[in-house]
Amino acid sequence: MKILSVGNSFSQDAQAYLAPLAAADGVELCCVNLMIGGCSLARHAGNLLNDNDRYGYEVCGSRKEGVTLRDGVSRERWDIVTLQQYSLHSGLPETYQPYLDILHDYVRRQHPNAVIWMHETWAYEQEDRAYAGEEPVYCDQQDMYARLHQTYAEAADRYGIGVIPVGSAVQQARQTLPAFDVTAGGLSLNRDGHHLSWFYGRYLAAAVWYRTLLERPVTGNPYLPTIDGVTADPVIIRSLQELVDTL
Repeated sequence: MKILSVGNSFSQDAQAYLAPLAAADGVELCCVNLMIGGCSLARHAGNLLNDNDRYGYEVCGSRKEGVTLRDGVSRERWDIVTLQQYSLHSGLPETYQPYLDILHDYVRRQHPNAVIWMHETWAYEQEDRAYAGEEPVYCDQQDMYARLHQTYAEAADRYGIGVIPVGSAVQQARQTLPAFDVTAGGLSLNRDGHHLSWFYGRYLAAAVWYRTLLERPVTGNPYLPTIDGVTADPVIIRSLQELVDTL
């Protein structure tokens, strides 16, 4: 199966462990991320119309070359294509159109048999002052989540497509799993306040993608991320797996 994300660093986070998670379940995925950091729907649409900018063409996390958006979209016959908004604009419906129409319609024309999904991004950590980075601002983490959740759902409904509920999974993990209760000294699912943490945040996103796109459970999957000789805690991973399988 070939998966393409038209995204930014948040799709980079979501795809980081997707291929090895699938491989541990005996499934081969080709995961490609067309990436410009902080790229919004407006910028993506402008790049499509004017053939501007060079995107990182990242295959299973490894950057291969710089390509235009048109070149990246046409490079393979994609089975799945994901679209998303720049995270700080994710809860602002006025920032989606006409840009999402342009992107969705182009992908649909180029790949009529592909399944298009909206990738629901996540709210920032409560202490992340990026909320105040530009106007309008969100009141807090819960406000950001509620607004982005509604906006992504409305955007998907416009085309009759599905939502990959990473933002919902992140928020539920924060609220229901003691390991991620930062108010009680738990781990943050963000490494810098907004990007996902290297171990558990990225793993959670990959698990949501896998469960949603392939409709296969993740509980019991043996894959454990390892970074610089350190391996994720299997007990915490199991709690994330069970959460994802009950979404």
